[in-house]
Amino acid sequence: VTFDDWDAMASDLVGGCSLTVKNLLYGLMITSYNDCGVILAELIAGSESAFCDMMNEKAKEIGATNTHFVNCHGLHDDDHYTTAYDLYLMIHMISHTRMQTAMNRW
Repeated sequence: VTFDDWDAMASDLVGGCSLTVKNLLYGLMITSYNDCGVILAELIAGSESAFCDMMNEKAKEIGATNTHFVNCHGLHDDDHYTTAYDLYLMIHMISHTRMQTAMNRW
């Protein structure tokens, strides 16, 4: 994965280091290392902008019509926005998906 969003650099990661996806997720969620989010986005979609396209598509699919993503970490951009209701829709979808996954294990 190449890293191309240097404005999001927050961790001490350096070129050539090796991390698991789990540790990247921890870095993103626990310490707000935005660069971990960019690396994950590039891993999943090939680029941060392609990942944002995927997020915007999913938001539209679940009815979050007052949301638009332009980056994967949430740093300010006038064209990056959401509403409380759209966040509710996203959390509801994630909770439902996690419940379905847990139930499928039984």
